[in-house]
Amino acid sequence: LLSAPAGIAAAAASGGSSSNPGSDSTSIQSSRLHPLLLQLSQRGCGAAAALAASATAFFCRHGAGGPAAAAAAAAAAFGPGFAAAAVAMGFTSFEIGTDIGGSIRFPAAFNGVWGHKPSFGLLPTTGYLDHVDGGINEADVNVFGPLARSSQDLDLLVDVMKRNSPPWIAQLGSGPANVRDLRIAAWLDDDFCLVDNEVLQHLESIVEELERDGVLVDRTARPAIEPDDAATLGLWVVQQAISQSTDSDGRGHRVWLDQHVRRERIRSRWAEFFRHYDAVIMPVCFVPPFPHQQEGDFGSRTLLCNGEERSYIDVVKWTTMVGMAYLPSTVPPTGLGSSGVPIGCQVVGPYGSDKLTIALAAHIGELMGGYQPPPRAL
Repeated sequence: LLSAPAGIAAAAASGGSSSNPGSDSTSIQSSRLHPLLLQLSQRGCGAAAALAASATAFFCRHGAGGPAAAAAAAAAAFGPGFAAAAVAMGFTSFEIGTDIGGSIRFPAAFNGVWGHKPSFGLLPTTGYLDHVDGGINEADVNVFGPLARSSQDLDLLVDVMKRNSPPWIAQLGSGPANVRDLRIAAWLDDDFCLVDNEVLQHLESIVEELERDGVLVDRTARPAIEPDDAATLGLWVVQQAISQSTDSDGRGHRVWLDQHVRRERIRSRWAEFFRHYDAVIMPVCFVPPFPHQQEGDFGSRTLLCNGEERSYIDVVKWTTMVGMAYLPSTVPPTGLGSSGVPIGCQVVGPYGSDKLTIALAAHIGELMGGYQPPPRAL
């Protein structure tokens, strides 16, 4: 299972019987699962995370070279950076990450692998130990999600890990019958967080490939939101969500409720947008992968974008305004930018449309070359 270069799907068993579709996390057909993964699905996502973490521990102890490792160093500040590098290097078939501001999406984009940030609440996040009393409650915005080398593995892992504890049972629709029939928008740049020229050129090449393939893409469509307000509010709710793992006492519940009302208005505008469009393609990060910074902190660091110094906080603007609205987002590998580092996009859809965003990302990944093993280290 761990050494299968094509990932879990390639290692699936050929025999087996179907489980009752209405029963626990084994509602996925056992014939599609490697026996070990079937055992993991029966035990819940905690066991799957433990298996994935074992390969990451190996990577962190022994290290690795090449572009994937360099990109991982850049992504390490964003959660499972080394986990994504372990997937890219073939040390493990998959990893499980968390994403509250982009911590699945950045490592996937920076390492040239697949990542999926599920709709909020789709996967249970109990057992997440971010503070001394953690593991019982589920924090706002935060999600668990898979990193893998194929879109089939993303789809499989979402099915394995989705919430299935009565009365809360996640019901996901199937993916689109034909991706070319989808109504796609492209939001590739914006004054609220201008994108580096290298990133923008790469994103435009993705849209051009879709158009050459017969997919209609609207480059002017936007949700009726103020993106800077959404990103700023998103950062605020994230800060409250992680307050138990910091020295902060957090804000009062009434303050959170008032801000939640603002968030719900933004969510309703996203929902209205998705009445007319099935998905929107957006940047993950406004700059290409960059060397890991250890000086200063999140508020004081800067990054160079088109020759201009920008606040490090801008890194999470495109991701946070999606996460705070609880929307699903899938990152496909789309090849290298002009400087030779991986650059990804995020495919965002309406709440609960995880199968759709994975399917569209799969099509984009196929057009752009998909996962490519990194060159061996010297």
